[in-house]
Formats: sequence, structure tokens, C-alpha cells
Amino acid sequence: MRRRIEDYAAVAGFVILAITCVLSPWGELMRWEIIPESTLGRRGIPTLCALGAILVSVLSLRLFRKLAERPRLLWYALFVLVATLASLPRMSPQSALILGGTALGYWLLAVAVASFALDDGKARALVMLYALSASAMALVTLIDNMGIVDIPSINEGMAYYQARAGLVKTVTGPFRLRTEYAVYLAVAWSALLAQLALRRPRNWALWLLCVAALAVVFLASVVAYTRSLYLVIVFSLLYLATVVVKTRRIQIVVTTVLVIVGLIILAQQLMPAQFAVVEEFITRYTPEYITRTRGDMVRVEALVKTLEDLRDSPLGMGFTLTEIYGGRGYLDTHSIYTEHLRQGGFIGLLFVALFIWPVFKAIARRSPGQLLPVLTASAGWLVYGLFLGTQSMLFGWVLIGLIYGAMEHSSVAVRTSPRVVRRFGPVARGPAVAGSANFASQSTNAKPALK
Repeated sequence: MRRRIEDYAAVAGFVILAITCVLSPWGELMRWEIIPESTLGRRGIPTLCALGAILVSVLSLRLFRKLAERPRLLWYALFVLVATLASLPRMSPQSALILGGTALGYWLLAVAVASFALDDGKARALVMLYALSASAMALVTLIDNMGIVDIPSINEGMAYYQARAGLVKTVTGPFRLRTEYAVYLAVAWSALLAQLALRRPRNWALWLLCVAALAVVFLASVVAYTRSLYLVIVFSLLYLATVVVKTRRIQIVVTTVLVIVGLIILAQQLMPAQFAVVEEFITRYTPEYITRTRGDMVRVEALVKTLEDLRDSPLGMGFTLTEIYGGRGYLDTHSIYTEHLRQGGFIGLLFVALFIWPVFKAIARRSPGQLLPVLTASAGWLVYGLFLGTQSMLFGWVLIGLIYGAMEHSSVAVRTSPRVVRRFGPVARGPAVAGSANFASQSTNAKPALK
């Protein structure tokens, strides 16, 4: 009976997560404020769906079992506790608890996703649902930007880029800032590109849909004029190049190169003026230019100011903003890593490192290979986090949970692999052994250990 309840919980959790992934790129259109005239604790329909997934995991006891199996997950909860305690002397208790509860909610979402232990196919399905939804959001943004249809609440944020010809208005989608909008494109680009590089096009309809979605995301990225987004695009290409070249899948290499070249030609033909701005954008981005622009140096200034503040408060500054521009204003740290350092101090950052280390290790090892879209999307999210605080992106925590959940399948696959058999005794051969290995691979969604 208990096993059946857990199975039903996994199915319900997958459905709720699928809705969350689809709505996540549109979440800014469905938010409301729980504190009037304040940006603290904004909630919306995607947040309610995430809370539903957490509730299912808690009621089925899957969440507690996962914490018992993976006590490493608790490190981030300790970080949230340290950051909340550091916030209490610096803001009202209500604000500190709301911000601490929000951070704890992100962590609970990751644990809930991990507790469902979704197989490789369902994990890839969640990532593709998100990527296709994000590409639809990008398509709506392009339609509004080109003046085809004036869509309410789209591209109404304030965002401009200073080109040589003058101010150029950038797209913001349903968000207030182009940087908040660009992270969704960065993750969608990484996931779609990895899906194309994962295998040969067998289902041509799905393959062509992914190519079309990738083209839309690329065109929307051109008019975003965001350096962080362009860096993630280049990084994901290099990351996938190491995977594809290692597997020596020449057909996939040629197909991917042709797709990328085709996207560049398409952007030049459809958006010649915007593409020229991007070329100017890239060519002028030199070390000299970086040191003269306030938008780039604010990240360095935020890090320096954070280190200065931690001299007096080594346990962290809590959920506070950084004083920048020589005391003329306050701003977030523009980096998820500096943000965690500021919130929890060096001890809190150590807790976060212990929590996130298995994710970094999986990304570096590119394993399991069937989760390549999940790993590439996670890498894109974390690389973009170098330049912007992406902690509030729900889908990023879903990715962390998917990687932690895949560890359960990997551990079972390792116990049935030939290496383990050779280590403890001679390798048995025959149809019985092959049949048992194939059964184990089917139950864990891994490759057959013995063929």
C-alpha cells in the first residue's frame, strides 16, 4: 500500500512539475504581491504549482526519505538558517522570515523533484516542455517587438543599449528587465541545442520542432543585447562540442554545425540592423571597455563591497542589498555566487558548495549521458548566474532536483555494471546474466550493463 501511494505521488508530482515548467517563462504575467507596495515575496501561479509539488512529496513521505538517503541535501537548509539569522538585525523580522522562507522554498522544490526519482525520459520531457514554452514566449516577444501585433504586458520594461548610433531599445518580454528575460532564453537555448546533439533525428517532426524553437530563441537573443546571454550561447556550444566530438558522431556534428550556420544567416537576413548592433556590441567588448562601463564593473564593486562588509560580519549580511556607486545607491550583487557569499558569509558559502558539488561534478563528467539536455541547461543556468542573481528562477531548482534524482538510477546501474562484477569476482557470461542486466537497465532507465 505504501509503495502504491509513493508511485501515485510520483505520477502526480510529474504532472504538477510539467505544469510548472510550462508556466515558468510566463510567470511574471501571473504574479501578485503579498506585501502592498513591496517587491518582497512576489508569488504567482507557477509558485503555487511548485508548492503543490512540495506538498505531494511531503504527504507521501518521499521528501523525508530522500533527505535520509541524501543527507548532503541538508547543507543548503543550513545555509538558509545562517542567512536568515544574519538578516534579523538588519531588517524587520517579517521581511527576514519572508526572504528566508522563500529561499527555503526553492530548496524544498529541489528536494521534492529529487524525491520523485523521475527516469531519464520524464526528466528530458520536463526540460523540453520548459524549452518549448520559453521559445513560445520568445516568439510572442518578437511579434510585439517587430510591430506585427501590439501585445499587452510584453516588452513594457525599461531596457536600452547605448550603441554608436544612439540608444537602442531592447526586448524584455513579460519581465521588467532584459537580464531577467535573458536567463530564460539562455537555459532554453542550452536545452534545445543539447536535444539536437543528443541523438540522430529519428522523429523528424520533433526534431524540426526543436530546430524551429531554437531559431526563435536565437532571433530573440539577438535583440536582447545581453552579454551574459551571448556568453552562455558560446559556452553551451563549447560544452556540447566536447561531448559530440568525444562520441565521434560525425553526422550529429555536421547537422549541428549546419543548424548554427543557418541560424546566423537567418538572423542576418531577417534582422540586418539588429545583427549589426550585435556585431558592434561584440567587437567593442574589450578589457579597456569593461573597466570603463559601470554596468560591468558593478559586479566587481559588489564583490569588493561584500568582502569589506564580511570583515565586520563574517557570518554574513543576510538578505541585504549591496551599497554601490560610492554610497549613492543600493543594488543586488549581480551574481548568484556573490549573493550567497553576502547572505551567509564564508561558512554559508561552504554549505552551498557542499550542496551544489554533486551537480557540478555531474556537469563536468557529462554523466549520465541520456540527461545531456538537463546537464547542459543546468550549466547554462549556473554560468549565467556568474553575471546575475538567478536564485529566484524556479526552473533552475527543478534542474538541480532532476540531477539529484538521477543519482538514484546511476547508483543502481553501477551495482549491475561489469566493472563491479570484475572487481569482486569473474564475469559470468550467458543468457541468464544478460537477461538480468537488461531487466536492471529497464528498471533504472540506464543502458544495459552487459550485452
